[in-house]
Amino acid sequence: ALELSRSAPDALRAHAAAVLPVAFVGRFDHTASVKKRWEEVWEENSAGASSTLRLYLDEVWSKCAAKLASAQYQQKRQGAAAAAAAAKAAPEVVARKAPEMLEAMLKELPGRVWEGKEALPEAVADVVVSCPVAAATVSGGGGGRIAL
Repeated sequence: ALELSRSAPDALRAHAAAVLPVAFVGRFDHTASVKKRWEEVWEENSAGASSTLRLYLDEVWSKCAAKLASAQYQQKRQGAAAAAAAAKAAPEVVARKAPEMLEAMLKELPGRVWEGKEALPEAVADVVVSCPVAAATVSGGGGGRIAL
């Protein structure tokens, strides 16, 4: 995708709805070289986080949700980190998806501890702080509402 964006930016623009969400989530990969490549693709092709998330939030969240549902722990960590980054970068855009994001992340909190799981409560906190009104509509694990 990086070579395509450098040598044929018009061709990449035609596929931006597929490439940019992958690039956004790829920026949170645990492998440094992969992370760096996706950061370059994102930087060269996005018009800033807020405006790009406004266009592709559904696709970005779809990628994050798939990562959260993965059986691989590093994938779960990556999905949580990307969702949190979206909420911090564009809270006004993410607010409509915040309840869905929080429910998906809260679902992954119970159970065994795994390497990278600390990203989940951090991501929940980031989404709650970034989108407090939307977060207030989500039921917490104990049946109550998430309190700020």
